Amino acid sequence: MNVEEVLVKHKIAFIPSGKDFLIKCLNPEHDDSNPSMRMDRVTGIFHCFSCGHRGNIFSKFGIEQSRLDMLRNTLKKKIEQVTLERVGLQIPEDAVFWEDDYRGISAATYKKFKAFTYEDEFPNRLVFPIYDITGKITNFSARSFDAFAKPKYKLYPAGSQAPMYPMTNKPKFSTIVLVEGVFDMLKLYDNGITFVMTAFGTQTVNEDKLSLLKMLGVHELHVLFDGDEAGQAAAEKVVPLADSMGFHTKNIVLTNYFDEGADPGSLTREQIRKLKSREWPEY
Repeated sequence: MNVEEVLVKHKIAFIPSGKDFLIKCLNPEHDDSNPSMRMDRVTGIFHCFSCGHRGNIFSKFGIEQSRLDMLRNTLKKKIEQVTLERVGLQIPEDAVFWEDDYRGISAATYKKFKAFTYEDEFPNRLVFPIYDITGKITNFSARSFDAFAKPKYKLYPAGSQAPMYPMTNKPKFSTIVLVEGVFDMLKLYDNGITFVMTAFGTQTVNEDKLSLLKMLGVHELHVLFDGDEAGQAAAEKVVPLADSMGFHTKNIVLTNYFDEGADPGSLTREQIRKLKSREWPEY
């Protein structure tokens, strides 16, 4: 029995976080409403960084774990990591590729980006393989069909960080449009704005990711985040960061054109044509 199986058996909710699981503190005297205990995925050793409670999940529940089991689990994790670094992930053989229009985006665009469903691992989710600059699949991004699901997106492997996506989209006149989400990117691409990438959220933009854009020959970065307050607050952080790295950066504010709260993924074809004619007429 491994650590995850013990947690599931004892109905302990957990969140993968790097090499650990993040859980609510197991100290009965600690009311841990905001999970602050980290547990090693292999050894089961846990430590609450709030109250200091320490221990081992196997010892706590009286489960004997042989040294051989620990070595086997550690070796398995190392093999998985080495394989991922060398050859990347593979789309499952029995995955079902998406062949329909969806959310105002054509089936052809989904086919272009190899979107698929795979109920065994990603139930009720549309999955996108994420390729790095070498063409290797480093992640899967799985978006729930249920708009109210939590989390709306799941990134595999858990705890990993996806690169800008898609790295195959080429800049036009050294320009890339940067958006927040996958469907923002797909909607623009489907409407002819092919020089677009998603950052997978606003909090993941950093110097490493922007440096990769430089390697692709990007000199101008047009930030097109959601038009709401949160989107624009994020844009106000990204723009000076990109400027400091030598990009010619522009923040495109959707509320200058459309209703408050508009986001690229919700725009109609006519609205995108209007935006394109105003912002990128020469493209």
